[in-house]
Amino acid sequence: MAQAANGYVVRRGDTLAKIADENGTTAEALARYNHIKDPNRITIGQVVQFEPKISIQLVDRLHQPIPEMKLQLFISGRSFRDVVTCPDGWINDIVLPTFSDVLQVFVSKPTGERKKIAAIKPSGEPKAVQLVSPKVKVAAVSARTQGGAPQPIAKSKATTVSGGTTKAGTPAVVVTTPPAAGKEKSGMAWVSRFPTSTSLDDLKEPFRSSAKGFVEALRSAGITVRVNATYRPTERSYLMYYSAAIARGEICPTKVPAWPGVSIDWAHLCSDGSANIAAAKSAAKAMKGAYAIGSNPVGEPGKSNHNKKQAMDISLCNYAGKKITNGDGEIVKLSNWSDVKKLGATYGVYWFGVNDRPHWSWNGR
Repeated sequence: MAQAANGYVVRRGDTLAKIADENGTTAEALARYNHIKDPNRITIGQVVQFEPKISIQLVDRLHQPIPEMKLQLFISGRSFRDVVTCPDGWINDIVLPTFSDVLQVFVSKPTGERKKIAAIKPSGEPKAVQLVSPKVKVAAVSARTQGGAPQPIAKSKATTVSGGTTKAGTPAVVVTTPPAAGKEKSGMAWVSRFPTSTSLDDLKEPFRSSAKGFVEALRSAGITVRVNATYRPTERSYLMYYSAAIARGEICPTKVPAWPGVSIDWAHLCSDGSANIAAAKSAAKAMKGAYAIGSNPVGEPGKSNHNKKQAMDISLCNYAGKKITNGDGEIVKLSNWSDVKKLGATYGVYWFGVNDRPHWSWNGR
C-alpha cells in the first residue's frame, strides 16, 4: 500500500492498524486525520486518507550531508517551526494538513534576515527531496522518482549553504527526489505480494454461479480441471502488466506510471538520479517469468475482468470423448476444443481465445 491523494479504499481483511503499518504511520493518526471514532471499525469500500508527508535533506555542492543546519519551516505562509538537520542532513516526516498546502523552507542570513530556499508541494505518496547548495546560480529542478526526466519548477534565490555554514550569495537551490525515498526496486520480492485468488467463491455474481456450474459439470464428467486464478487485485495486475511491458521492450522503465498501493522503483534509480536500465529490464524479465506470463497478453490494471471478479483462468485435460450436461440441461459429447468452447457458452462462460488459452470470463475478454 502507498499513500495516495485520493486515499486508500478499504478491502476485505484490512484493518486500520494494517493500513497504518504498511504506510509508516499509526492507526491513531489515521483515525484522527479521518475523523474515525473507533479505530477498530472500518468498512469495506471506505476511503482512508493519509496525512501528506515531506522529508528534506540538506547537502552541499558535493552532495555531502549538512548536519546541524538550522532551518525554518512554513506551511502555506503560516509559521510552523524551527528545525535542525540530523547528522545525515535529514529532517524526516514533516506532516502537512492537506495536499493543497505548500512547505516553504527558509535559512537565516548572517544579517538575521530569512531567505526562502525552497517551496515544496506534497505528492500522492510520502515525498523526500534534497536541497543542494551550489556555489553558482542554477535553475531549480525537481527530479521526481516517478516520471524520469527532471521537470522544471520556479526559480528561486537562496543563501549558499556549504559545510554547515551560511555565506552571502544568491544561487538557486536544486531540489531532487532521492531514488530510495520509500520505494523498493523491482524484482522477485514483489511477485509474492498481492496474491491472486484461486477460489470461485471470490467471483462476482452472476459470473460466480456460471463459473461454478461450468467447472462442476466438467468435473462431474471426469474431466480434470484446475483453477489457476479468479479475483486478481489491481496492484498485482499493475505489477504483471508493467513487468511484461518492460521485459518486452514496450515501455521504458522510467516512464511507468505510479500506482496507489505499490511503492516500486521500476527504473532502479541510482544515487545521482540516473536510471539503471539494464538492471531494471533484468528485474522485469525475472518478474515476468515468475508470473508465468509467457507470450500471453496481460490485462491493463483496473480494466481486467480479473480485477472485476468476472474472469477465471483454468486448465483442463482429458475432455475428448466425454459426455457432459450443458447449461441447457442437454447431454452433449465433447470431441474437440470447439465443443468445450460451446459448452462454456451455455453456462455464460466465454473463452478468450488462442492468445490466452486459460482465460474465461463473462464476456470473453
